[in-house]
Amino acid sequence: MRRFAFSPIAFALLSLSGCGWMVNWMAKEPPPPVLRPMAEMRNIRVTVTNVSASHRLAPAYVTETVVKQLNAHSNGQLAFAGDDTKNADGVLALSILEESGRLTHADPQSDTVKWQFRIKFSATLTRADGQIIMSRPMRSVTSEPSWTGFTKAGVTPGWDEPPTKDGLVWGIGDRLVGDLVHLK
Repeated sequence: MRRFAFSPIAFALLSLSGCGWMVNWMAKEPPPPVLRPMAEMRNIRVTVTNVSASHRLAPAYVTETVVKQLNAHSNGQLAFAGDDTKNADGVLALSILEESGRLTHADPQSDTVKWQFRIKFSATLTRADGQIIMSRPMRSVTSEPSWTGFTKAGVTPGWDEPPTKDGLVWGIGDRLVGDLVHLK
């Protein structure tokens, strides 16, 4: 398929006029169409499994939070759901591979502690026909919250604290939003 349909006489006249570059440009084939792997997808089911040794984050909580975040950024073009939607055009399978947390700083004078929590996860988006659209075998997110009022009490803040749990799960959602935006 050509961009313009010119007769051989028109090409000859353009060539004689010193516009050979224009003849070459008009005779080129158009670029291939942009492939949009998610073009036919409207409903995507989200599944979450936690295969880490510690099982700190509950898959239901991660699913619910990530679904909300993905729907907020899809502008109504895609619908994400955490249930067993039978009419789903695809499945976004998320697997939590590793959960780790460590104390990075403790200051008894100011009664503050700082922790670093990290989640490693994988994500795969598969269409209903089985075609893998996106595969992210190893991603990680980190949250480094600080707390006051824990060193003197001897209590260790942990995974159930909202800054930890919410920060990590929203980080996972942000990574997925970024990955899915580039697929469109």
